[in-house]
Amino acid sequence: MTFWTKPKHLAAALAIGFLSPLVASACDFNDEDGPDVALVLSGGGALAASQVGAIEVLEENEVPIHCVLGTSMGAVVGSLYAAGYDAEALQEIFIEADWGAITTGARSYRVRSFLEKEEQENYLSDYVLGIDEDGLNLPSGVSSLRNVRRYLRYWTSDLTADQSFDELPRPYRAIATDLETGEAVILSSGDLVDAAVASMTVPSLYPPEILGGRVLVDGGMSKQVPIDIARDMGADIIIVVDTTIPPPALSGQAPSITDVALRLVSLQVWNNRQEQVKLLREEDVHIRPDMTGYSTYDFSRMGDGKERGREAAMRFEARIKEIASVAAPARAPKATADKELLIASVSVSETENIDEDLIIERFEVEPGQTVTPAELQASIDQVDALGVFTSVDYRALQGPTGTDLIIDAVPRRVGNDLVQIGATFESSFDGRSEYALKAQWTRLPINRFAGQLSVGLELGSELAAEVSFRQPLGSEGRYFIEPTISYEQRNRFRVINQDINSEWRDSFGEIRLRTGRELGLWGLASIDAFAISYDPNLSVGLRGVEDPRAGEYYGVRGRFAGDTLDRLAFPTEGLFGDLRLTSLVSSSASDDALITSIRGGGATSVGSFGIRYTLDAAQLDQSGAGLAPFQLGGFKRFSGFVEDSVWASEYALGRLDVYRRLGGRIDQSFGVPIYIGGTAEIGSTNLDFSDPLADQDDIIAGSLYIAANTPIGPAHLAFGSGEGGRQAIYLSIGRTY
Repeated sequence: MTFWTKPKHLAAALAIGFLSPLVASACDFNDEDGPDVALVLSGGGALAASQVGAIEVLEENEVPIHCVLGTSMGAVVGSLYAAGYDAEALQEIFIEADWGAITTGARSYRVRSFLEKEEQENYLSDYVLGIDEDGLNLPSGVSSLRNVRRYLRYWTSDLTADQSFDELPRPYRAIATDLETGEAVILSSGDLVDAAVASMTVPSLYPPEILGGRVLVDGGMSKQVPIDIARDMGADIIIVVDTTIPPPALSGQAPSITDVALRLVSLQVWNNRQEQVKLLREEDVHIRPDMTGYSTYDFSRMGDGKERGREAAMRFEARIKEIASVAAPARAPKATADKELLIASVSVSETENIDEDLIIERFEVEPGQTVTPAELQASIDQVDALGVFTSVDYRALQGPTGTDLIIDAVPRRVGNDLVQIGATFESSFDGRSEYALKAQWTRLPINRFAGQLSVGLELGSELAAEVSFRQPLGSEGRYFIEPTISYEQRNRFRVINQDINSEWRDSFGEIRLRTGRELGLWGLASIDAFAISYDPNLSVGLRGVEDPRAGEYYGVRGRFAGDTLDRLAFPTEGLFGDLRLTSLVSSSASDDALITSIRGGGATSVGSFGIRYTLDAAQLDQSGAGLAPFQLGGFKRFSGFVEDSVWASEYALGRLDVYRRLGGRIDQSFGVPIYIGGTAEIGSTNLDFSDPLADQDDIIAGSLYIAANTPIGPAHLAFGSGEGGRQAIYLSIGRTY
């Protein structure tokens, strides 16, 4: 591997350009042709959508822009405008994209491996803590910019990581702040994505970026509107699009610690902005969109924000036209995402914990191959799905025979020993409830081939413990082997006419060996061999009767499953399916059974509504009467019926779930979204325990609910109504149904 394929050497070399002094003529093309114009974009989070509207007005009036400077989110808008994207493209990039999800930093459900999707149904929080010799290791920020980096990389995939920003269609500068000195840092060359991301690392929200040995945070802390830098670059006329919001007046009451911290940041941004605004001259234009009622964190209204930017720019239309008539011409070829790269080589940055060959094989891009940005993103997703990195990115260097790609896989900041916690709660207000506190320790990776060891514990009305080891196999790590040992105690009820007739405290001990293959990121084919020790202990009801289900069972289970949903809870697009065949025999060999279960459906959206449709069916064929039948009833499983009151040895249940997010578009996911919704459910079973002599062929039910999508899963408060006048109220946390 050459010097230039080692990113630590690459970063050191590029740091010279990143942090170098400004070239005075970067925005000074030719004064004889007319004045040169600089576009300065302030920070402002979601308010930056107004900058797109202002740029649209400048383009409509054919104002040439000779250089672009940006701070924070303005650096992101500015980076793409400098790269050659026009206002029409920026409309797609900023207004139509799900920036709420992009800026949260959470790994998208869709690009997780199927095995990780499977684990997410355990309702463990996405907030991961690390353990080291000093104890718990907290992340340096509550979120990350991994998704911002990934998104920007897609739109700038043809740009190299070692270029001067003066070579862009519009010369560009991003402004960051040195966390050690508090000084403004002018990023003028290197990797455009690195520069934009470093400029928007809001302290306490996102972890700092390290470039050239300097720890960088949001540029708004030092230079919210870099007017003096634009002047130093040679600009004759400066057009500022300023979305800075002044600090709100204090209410007279003592603010919280969080409010104090946020206000100090706001004051620092506002004060340095005021100093810069004083440098504007009569010939300059200061566009200030009216963003009253908007928030820097509300990405659901970016379309409205763009119109505010247009309105503010139109107030200066006469001056804008005047500038267009006298300004020097500028180079600005139009950029497009429809580009292809000829790959000359693929290498990996130095990795401490994962075999480089595994990464390259999983990346699935070979020298001599021509790839699109979308294909590169899909390859990065395959590496990221190993689940062992904070982020996975690539950098491009232009070689003599094509593009040299360097895969940059950043180890997890909190280390390899991870702790996750979670909780579940469920009650139908009928005198019983189920709750659990969960914790899981995971060592990931436990070796250089992405093996993981997990220990899980559940305490509450039900008890469980599990130890599992998973080892990816094969050159790409697609195959796996997973031995597991577990113990569980859970409650089981028999309900007749909505009243509890009997109650069991069932105990299970299981040893399982699973092997299989992941099918890309969407699916799984696996086979399990297992042994179960089952002890049903009757605690309420008729005593003195031996339960024939007690004993040891052995079995084999085959599974084929797929999931392309965009999220686990409240999805708006994608399909899912799960087929399982289980052959089971008892230790006495007197009973054997074949269990067939199938579950599938999908999700879509209509306007602001999300729709999920599901078909769930199962059948139990057995030679004896020893095995317990399936139990349904409860919220979304025949709503209105008491939990587990519908027993059957075969059933089918179809459900239509319609929901709408309150206060924003259904596809926006920043913060904790609130939903209202309802279900329509229809199904059939072969048994009716309220009338043992009758068949319950059809059951109709439905529900209305309000829900919040919390970090440990959805929380629902619901009213259910079922056939026969059955009604129930449900409260649940941490269940996806």
